[in-house]
Amino acid sequence: SMAPLRAAVAAAVLSLAAPAHAARTQPGRTFVAPEAAAAQSPSASAPWRFVGPKGGYVQKGDPTEMASASAIQAVTQVETASGGAAWLAATVNGGIWRTEASASSAAQGDVRWENVLDASPGVTCSSISALSASAVAASTALAGCGPSSSSEMGGASGVGVVNSGHWGGVMASIDGGVTWAMVADADDAQGKAILEGYYVTAVSHPEAQTVLVAARASLKDNSDGGVWKCTVKGLALGGSTAPSASCERTLAQPVFDLKSLYGGSNVFVAALATGLRGAAVSRDWGSTWTVDAGTGLKWGGKQPFYTTLAVSEGTVILGALTVDPSDPTQTSSILAYRSLDSDASESWAPIDQPEPMDGDAMPKDRMALLIAPDDTEGETLYVAGNAEHVAWRVTDWRAHAKWTSLLGEDTADGAEPHCDCRSFAWEASSGTLLMTSDG
Repeated sequence: SMAPLRAAVAAAVLSLAAPAHAARTQPGRTFVAPEAAAAQSPSASAPWRFVGPKGGYVQKGDPTEMASASAIQAVTQVETASGGAAWLAATVNGGIWRTEASASSAAQGDVRWENVLDASPGVTCSSISALSASAVAASTALAGCGPSSSSEMGGASGVGVVNSGHWGGVMASIDGGVTWAMVADADDAQGKAILEGYYVTAVSHPEAQTVLVAARASLKDNSDGGVWKCTVKGLALGGSTAPSASCERTLAQPVFDLKSLYGGSNVFVAALATGLRGAAVSRDWGSTWTVDAGTGLKWGGKQPFYTTLAVSEGTVILGALTVDPSDPTQTSSILAYRSLDSDASESWAPIDQPEPMDGDAMPKDRMALLIAPDDTEGETLYVAGNAEHVAWRVTDWRAHAKWTSLLGEDTADGAEPHCDCRSFAWEASSGTLLMTSDG
């Protein structure tokens, strides 16, 4: 049984209040206790607060209590059955955690998280590599399975390292993340899950009967990735049909990230996981793709392990930590943007960086990117690298990028984020920024 593993492993989310308009002139303010807020210097780098999940971490039978452990890949917000909101957290090897506390209230103190996969016996995976809320069904979320480690720095084994997670395919919840079920492959006589045996890197539910799934690799072949367009059933709240789908691969290149360009439109962008190209673009709900040539991307003789995306109206930003393939100690990073309102020949333009975003010669980590959703002009970008190079706010990035560090020596509650940050999320109701990390 995987339940004891899920229960034993916790993970980390850090929360920061970051109103976009105030962000243009000063670091954001943290939701902390009133006395802590009063003592904070207005000019200090904004502290963060650990908001969970937390619990015990046990290794080889020797319990060592830690405030946080393991890693969170992503968090997303869904609607509950009562019309409220719940946050879901996808962990690398600890299943999916859920809380109905808001991010802003969670930042005030401890909050109860529950591992929801322990109550879903039909789920065959606890190493969660992708998570997203549905764009069309408020109580629906999807998650994908993959490795239990981010150690993808090449080698003969590639990403399919032995004993690395449960490559179980795609799962779904239609009740606000309370219960989950694997999405069965309608074309498989044994009823296995869609994309079982693949490292799922992104899932999207843009239309009622359409799900897009991106994969970095298969367990047997490091180059066997892509995007699948699936016709799905059973994702409606109150439905009696178990989720199932029939899928067709529409892009046959390894993909690490997948974003909808306009938030619910037919335009999607896929970040290619190999080679030095930029991205692939679909303008028909993922049915066909155009791969750009990466014109303007300045790799400097280095290559990425992960490429991640942030999107604004008509614009996509690409970021990656990079490494010299002949000397793993020589690392750097790339950050660039291009308009997608034109054809694939559009050139990428660099975004100036104050320093490389890789700070510990371990470019297997990913660059977290988010364009602030409450900035209607799309001019506020959040960036996280690794080591000391995490938590930046970047304004006016199209012209003369201004970088402001959001990380002081400590967080508001004395905790510190692990150097490997993975993703950002935004709570619109309170203007709260969340950052996930390795612990």
